[in-house]
Amino acid sequence: MTSPIVDEFEALAGEFESLGDGFTEKEAWEHRYGHVIDMGKALPPLPEAFLAAEHRVPGCATPAWFATSHDSDGSLVLRGDAEGMITRGIMSIMLRLFDGQSASDVLAFDAKAAFKRLDLENHLVPSRANGLGTILDWIYREARVAVASSPVQN
Repeated sequence: MTSPIVDEFEALAGEFESLGDGFTEKEAWEHRYGHVIDMGKALPPLPEAFLAAEHRVPGCATPAWFATSHDSDGSLVLRGDAEGMITRGIMSIMLRLFDGQSASDVLAFDAKAAFKRLDLENHLVPSRANGLGTILDWIYREARVAVASSPVQN
């Protein structure tokens, strides 16, 4: 049995792979970037309260904000936004994969290997790739906090 994160990632990977069908590598990535941008356009704006310095993602290509917390059941609550459309799209991918997921499922998921499979990092400018890594670090840190504060330890 797979986790909801793995299932969602497989759906996302399938979308990315199908966007490249019948195209050269360059054309395929233009289509994939378009998909990431469309995902960013669909991301609801972050409430003003979250546009504070403590939520600012350091090292991002454009101003970006990310907030993490968790519910009493250990599921993650994530919010994100960015001024740049590609960065917003990356935020949307993160939220799609991790928001509402159990902390234990998040910790069991190898996000770095998953994103390597999408080959996204190789097509991002270094500051966007750094921002992606920072956001993943925040997600995993919050998941560890949620597990540590859970009344039921597995």
